[in-house]
Amino acid sequence: MALSPELLAKITREINPVIDKVDIIKLLKFMYNCNVCEAVADIYADRVDSHMMAWLTNKAHDIAENYQHNTDAWIDFLLALDSQYLQMATEYINHLNLSDI
Repeated sequence: MALSPELLAKITREINPVIDKVDIIKLLKFMYNCNVCEAVADIYADRVDSHMMAWLTNKAHDIAENYQHNTDAWIDFLLALDSQYLQMATEYINHLNLSDI
């Protein structure tokens, strides 16, 4: 029995979920101006349990120690996230006001 295109698309989405698009200007300004270690608590507050918050915070601190530039730390941090946590970061950044970043 062959898979229907609809079923194949559903399976593909579940294996590799689509992440919302991020406002690139907000993302770049956020990465340049916001310290990764400080922003993690704001991004994931009330969205993850304490164990995951500790992991995210430790990961951000470990990454930040390896870079002189905040943007490099952000790139490494975001690449370390799975799609669920990357989606949360995307939603957070998209809801920021550009003037507040």
